[in-house]
Amino acid sequence: MPLPQAVLYKLPVLENMIPARFALLVALMVSVAGGILLDELHTRMGSVNDRGWTAAALPAVAATVALLPLLPAGLQGGTGSDQTPPYFTSAMPEIPSGTVALVFPFPSGAFPQPMLWQAEAHFRFKMPGGSYFVPQGPAGHVAFSPALAYTRDSVTAQVLTHVAQGSPPPHSAALRSSLLAQWRAWHVDTVVAVPGDSTDPAGSMAFLRWLLGAPSNEVAGCAIWRTGGAAP
Repeated sequence: MPLPQAVLYKLPVLENMIPARFALLVALMVSVAGGILLDELHTRMGSVNDRGWTAAALPAVAATVALLPLLPAGLQGGTGSDQTPPYFTSAMPEIPSGTVALVFPFPSGAFPQPMLWQAEAHFRFKMPGGSYFVPQGPAGHVAFSPALAYTRDSVTAQVLTHVAQGSPPPHSAALRSSLLAQWRAWHVDTVVAVPGDSTDPAGSMAFLRWLLGAPSNEVAGCAIWRTGGAAP
């Protein structure tokens, strides 16, 4: 369905606007306008009708009808906790300052929590991944969906996101070799997993144990592997 952005995205500067970001303001304005309308309906019904229940019932019915499109979906739940694991606010002796730490769940739009953990740790470590928009292609267009604009993605991001969502890929020597080679290229010094923030904590830990062996330490819901900058 063509919308106004179909025209704007061809114009300089405006081409990289993200229409979904305007939804917050649109929803706010519609809510305010709807509240004013219902209040005016209540006032006018009360002035032309001596029965107070009609003046109250009609706006209530109108408000209920306006909310019906939200059913049956209701509110959408999230994945994981919005609380920072205590490990990231501790001394973190396993993570030397300034080194690269790979965090699981892999930070992305689907699992943005690790970006908060890194900030709570005062950016003690560098971290692959994140939730951000990157210009793609010669026109520099951006899009939230990888299917629309992202031209590159890492094996690590793809695999660990599937693991965190409860659908790990089959174990294979080729997959293990590919992942660890990428981590060596990134100079990953430490791997920190918070399996409780994944869809299937037990399955996530089983995959990571297959990949890295037993963790060197487990504390406060976190599992830590030291790789010394070169994954095993």
